[in-house]
Amino acid sequence: MGRTAVALGCAFIVVWGTVASSAQSKPRLIFEVASVRVFPVDGQLRNLNRMTEKRVDLIQTMGAILMQAFRQQRSYRISAPEWLSEVYVEIQATMPAGATVQQVPEMLQVLLEERFGMVTHREARPMDAYELVVAPGGIKMREVEPVNEVNKEVHLDPRSGEPQRGATLRETPDGIVRTFQVPGGGFTRLTSRTLYERRTVAGGGGSIITATRMSMAELVPELETNVDTAVVDRTGLTGLYQFMLRLPYDALFMRMDALASARLGQRVGAARETVEPVSRSKELEGLGLRLERRRVPVEMIIVDKLSRTPTEN
Repeated sequence: MGRTAVALGCAFIVVWGTVASSAQSKPRLIFEVASVRVFPVDGQLRNLNRMTEKRVDLIQTMGAILMQAFRQQRSYRISAPEWLSEVYVEIQATMPAGATVQQVPEMLQVLLEERFGMVTHREARPMDAYELVVAPGGIKMREVEPVNEVNKEVHLDPRSGEPQRGATLRETPDGIVRTFQVPGGGFTRLTSRTLYERRTVAGGGGSIITATRMSMAELVPELETNVDTAVVDRTGLTGLYQFMLRLPYDALFMRMDALASARLGQRVGAARETVEPVSRSKELEGLGLRLERRRVPVEMIIVDKLSRTPTEN
């Protein structure tokens, strides 16, 4: 019995080891052909971000490419050299057969590792941020079911009933997103599950989010823009919700106005020093939500090594 048990144990170890080794050696998806170069900035600065099932063509800062590669929407979640916002990179790549746009980030990671010697790791670092939590008394938003309207040919402005202009459809790593410009400033965004609008209020009065179907994952980046720092979702809410929320003038725009005013020697933008940030907004609490300022661990992408120039094509 003892020898049988030992033999079975050894056989299990051999089989398990073979499976583990096979899993570890699974090849990573890569572009079929890729041309990479540092793009010269000579006063004719332009950005390109085109992805299809056949090709990927990018002209972006290295920082923007990193954000796409790691599916990040906010630059402060990546700790990297300061020069990333100064160096523009052009990538022309052919997609491998059967690959989808949703797989582009992983292929960009491999490309950056192979051509720029990128080495990274993930690490939770403490940061002064906000936690989005459910306020005492529970949520006061209406939960709704997902509806797929992303393939609608025309979407109407809910106020005028007229077709919205400036429609764009793009495939992103997280699926198709259709965006419409809103007259007067703002946008309507459609995905295969959600629909919401962010409309600018005239005179520097901030913006209004009208959510027909919106997830907390979509609300968080809108709040991050307003407070200009990380927001961590601690609500535990996984559904879609219908609500309206007025956001004060964005902290990000206030900072941009201040920089422009300093450079030009005159005020740019209206005086908004008394605007209450959304973190103290009673309207947010009216939805049964609250932003709490805390020192929280935020998962960061740490770039340990990255060359400014790629290896030769």
